[in-house]
Amino acid sequence: MKLMKVVSVFLFILVTGTAFGQSEQNIWKTLAKITYKKQYDEMMGFKVDIPVFSEDIKKWQANRWK
Repeated sequence: MKLMKVVSVFLFILVTGTAFGQSEQNIWKTLAKITYKKQYDEMMGFKVDIPVFSEDIKKWQANRWK
């Protein structure tokens, strides 16, 4: 009986996780468009990588948080 509950919960998590993963179609391709530029940081005393987000990512973020 306990094994059946564990298996049921596992299958539920597997199915829902897969469904949510599929809903963000091509998100990895969109995230791959992030580039970086070197910028001097006075507090650290050396250049650090600063992300530069493409317009696609900015649009995606705006739509995601509405």
